[in-house]
Formats: sequence, structure tokens, C-alpha cells
Amino acid sequence: MLNERTKSRIEVLGKPIEIGGKPVRDFGLQLHQLARVLDAHGLDVTIRVVDDNADAAAIRREIVRNLAASDDYVLVNYARKSLGQPGGGHISPLGAYDEASDSFLIMDVNPNRAPWVWVKAGDLIAAMRTFDTVENRGYLLISDRN
Repeated sequence: MLNERTKSRIEVLGKPIEIGGKPVRDFGLQLHQLARVLDAHGLDVTIRVVDDNADAAAIRREIVRNLAASDDYVLVNYARKSLGQPGGGHISPLGAYDEASDSFLIMDVNPNRAPWVWVKAGDLIAAMRTFDTVENRGYLLISDRN
């Protein structure tokens, strides 16, 4: 366990947690949980939850700026179904932005299930603007701690 708030292996695999007094299965890691893991490993992490009020143009600019910086990374938490992919919520890094097509390259960490794919920025933002157990999904901006 990395800290007192990190999920145990059994919780990641589906042991119910209590939310509002009700047991809820919460597979995998949520955005804030993953941020704590990365922080525990000495990385600077900025959490961005993509709710209904989030400005899509500002999100695009921030992610593009991060991808252009060497040694900075973006992890996106999105709903696969929103992109026509099988499965539920998923987390993968972004590898690039193509201005001509206004698309991001999702470098899927599970290549047996889904290959790397170019996704329109608006579609990716919509896939992040989906609910994940306690709040919406979103993205993490990651860099080395100086």
C-alpha cells in the first residue's frame, strides 16, 4: 500500500466500497486515486476533472501545451463506450496531438483489447465528461518533481 488512501488489490478487483452508506463495486482506480499513487512516487500531478462546466477549448489547449513539453505526460480517464470501444472506464496515456485533424493519439495500455487510436478532441473530451463512481472522469498532467 502506498498510503492510507490507496485502494487495496482486492478493492481494485471489485470488493465493494461504501458510498453514501451503500456498497458499490469500484473496479480499477479513479482519477484522484491514481494521482495519489503517482505523487507517492515523486511526480508532480495536476488533476483535471471534466465536468459539465469544463471548457472544451481550454482542455484542448492545456493538453496540447503539456504534450509539447519534454518530460511532461498526460493520462486520460475516459469511458471506452463513448468512443465506440468495448468495455467501461479506462486510463491510458496520450502520445500526440494532430492539429490538422484536431485529434489526440491514445496509446492504449491494453493493446490486446484496443490498439493505439487517433480520437477527435471533442470525442475524447466527451468520453472524459462521464461519471465514474464518485465524480466525473478527466485527465492527469504529470511531470517530474524538480
